[in-house]
Amino acid sequence: MERPGYQRTLAEWTELRSAAAIDSLAARLQATARAPAPPGTALGAAMAFGADLLTGQPDCWRRTLDISGDGKHNMGPHPRHVRDRLARRDVTINALAIGADAPRSTDRRQEEIAALSSYFRAFVITDPGAFVEATIGFEDYGAAMVRKLLKELEAPAMSHLSRFNRSLIIRPGSPDAPPGPGRAAIRPRDQ
Repeated sequence: MERPGYQRTLAEWTELRSAAAIDSLAARLQATARAPAPPGTALGAAMAFGADLLTGQPDCWRRTLDISGDGKHNMGPHPRHVRDRLARRDVTINALAIGADAPRSTDRRQEEIAALSSYFRAFVITDPGAFVEATIGFEDYGAAMVRKLLKELEAPAMSHLSRFNRSLIIRPGSPDAPPGPGRAAIRPRDQ
């Protein structure tokens, strides 16, 4: 989807099962021209539009909407009102806050991205496991998007502890996990 408040679907739901399918979709998206629209940030409208697309897919076992933005809401419905409705629809919203590109003589980018991240936490994201990823400038956008997607793809860690089963499941990336990306472990719990 592109341009909150002036939504248009750039690609219908597509299964990406191969590198060729990914390359084909990427080429189609890169060849798409940006539609003219007035400047503005309509986070609430984007949230509602994206959630409608997600809930229209009954086979989804997890509905996660990604919102990226470089500013606070300034047109359309306020995101806090939309967020409250979406929380009841079992839609998780994560956000990517994009700070200003160019450093200035009085560089306040860290303060600005902290304020924008706080705004997204307060009014945009849903679900206890939802999060805000931040980047300063569009030059780091790709790396920030990869970080965000990797967080979203981590399987939730679940454990069961009873008097007969004293094992713990160690979440990937935790200090007790075995070395290597994405590796989890099951180890006996200390008695």
